[in-house]
Amino acid sequence: MVALHEALGAACPDVALEFTMTQTMTTPELLRESVIDAGYRYGQEFSPDIVEHPLRDVEIRIVIPASMVPGLPASLPVASPPAVSLGAAAATPVRAPRKGRARAESHPPPERPEWSAAVRRHSAPQFGEDAPRPADATPPHMPGQDVSPDNGPSAHGAADAPVPGLLTALLARHGGMPAPRPDYAPSDLPRMPVHDANAWHALSQLPWIWPTCDCPFHRTVAARMAPYGLRPRTAAVAIDEPIVKQLVATGKGVAVLRADETAQMVRDHGVYVWPEPLSVPLCIAHRTDRSDDPALRALVETARAVWK
Repeated sequence: MVALHEALGAACPDVALEFTMTQTMTTPELLRESVIDAGYRYGQEFSPDIVEHPLRDVEIRIVIPASMVPGLPASLPVASPPAVSLGAAAATPVRAPRKGRARAESHPPPERPEWSAAVRRHSAPQFGEDAPRPADATPPHMPGQDVSPDNGPSAHGAADAPVPGLLTALLARHGGMPAPRPDYAPSDLPRMPVHDANAWHALSQLPWIWPTCDCPFHRTVAARMAPYGLRPRTAAVAIDEPIVKQLVATGKGVAVLRADETAQMVRDHGVYVWPEPLSVPLCIAHRTDRSDDPALRALVETARAVWK
């Protein structure tokens, strides 16, 4: 704000700025009612009566109270978590699965053993395979399935592994790939790839601080969880940043904060920062019918220069 005030004062000395606090969700309505002339906001509404000028992508992070992630490895760089890309996640080695737990795989969710068993129980003719397979044909191997001869009886005699397309047909019949199970405890989160379905499932089941309004930060996180069929489990409702940070600091829930707000949280409260960064655009907005206003045009250009 200081940089904007100084730059606009030098360019347009006749324009006096009056600053006021608003929230992203209320900025469009305040513009429409002429309460304010322009306003910063996160995200984009794309309303025809409001012009939004993107200034910069702002990084946001998911922060988890230290008490919810027991057993954090001492070597984990909590203060400066690595930015993990999809390619990097795919190459991240995964520790051996514990007994009775599904192996962590990268997105999409791993196939479950019970689905493999179900495939073996249902022979190909029940799903209308186009062409019968010869009894002595060697069945193709499908990922995650045991093709050894002791798997049990088969509709094709010696060939006891399903034909290609059978798993797809079974999944379609039952509504698609089942959602990941909560096989992993919160203490496993720092060791799991961020593009793993089970990691996101464990993350979503923690208590979250979530607003009732359409906040762009939370909308971005919800969109990130959507491919896994997950939604955060709301434990507290808050949108005011100081309140959210206090709730996280006292271990009440997981929250979404600007990346620049997380460093102090790490130093003061030892929170765990989810390694995958997300982002939302920061814009300066005004009414469309005031696009030719010289003062507003000067304000927008100054804001662009300040945020460049």
